[in-house]
Amino acid sequence: MQVLKKWGSKARIVAGNTTVYELANQGGMDDVETIVDVSGLGLNYITRDGHYLHLGSMTRFAELGASDLRETDSNFAVKETAMKLTPPQIRNMATVGGSVCSGIPFYDMPVTLLAQDAEFHVASSDGERKVHAQDFFVDYFITSLSPEEMLIEIQCPERTHAASAFVKLGRTSADFAVVNSSVMIALESKGKYVADARIALGAVASTPIRVKAAEEFLVGRELLKENLMKAASLCVDFEPTPSFHASIEYKKKVIPIIVRDALLAAAKRTNRT
Repeated sequence: MQVLKKWGSKARIVAGNTTVYELANQGGMDDVETIVDVSGLGLNYITRDGHYLHLGSMTRFAELGASDLRETDSNFAVKETAMKLTPPQIRNMATVGGSVCSGIPFYDMPVTLLAQDAEFHVASSDGERKVHAQDFFVDYFITSLSPEEMLIEIQCPERTHAASAFVKLGRTSADFAVVNSSVMIALESKGKYVADARIALGAVASTPIRVKAAEEFLVGRELLKENLMKAASLCVDFEPTPSFHASIEYKKKVIPIIVRDALLAAAKRTNRT
């Protein structure tokens, strides 16, 4: 922490080095004078206590993909997202913390952690604080972390009568997302009506976003296919940002399909559809 306090914005934290390596190749680190390797701090762990899924910030995607999270667990989308990261060389090196601290909106894990209602525990030489996922992502390549802070742990609430899913559209399985979506559906105790819903989209804005209109539509309704389809259709009431491989018009066409598939997958995992 003292190194970060000394060097501030001229320092960068690395663990898996996958994002930093690419940024350096593209000339995005010309102002960096110090690299701080934190891979040996022991922050690669996955634990559960019945209330939260705890992820050490240096946990590698391969470790998360091999975890014991099951499809019926409310946090399964976290594992599913990790398993879909390709190629395996990147999956074996990239860390959960690196993926979210990069501030890159077309990465996969940020959208899932937003849908999971995760909390980010960060530390500096001045102490620790918690940042909610919806406040963590600020803009392209910008998070709420100060130059002197470091992400320590991510906590995802564990919920009963709930399920989640992650779906990604890319040109190839190894490509960045054209659009990705992660959802979480929680049912009331009798398992008939939706008590809570979270629908997040990535690669459509400068940060991952939640689609509140679609979430609000689902709450209080039965977990029926027609309701899920209607909710998915409500996810295009904004102008998505275009990308090199996808226009605004194309994204508006595929967003409802991606969300539909994620909602249906999550609903199936609740054993209700």
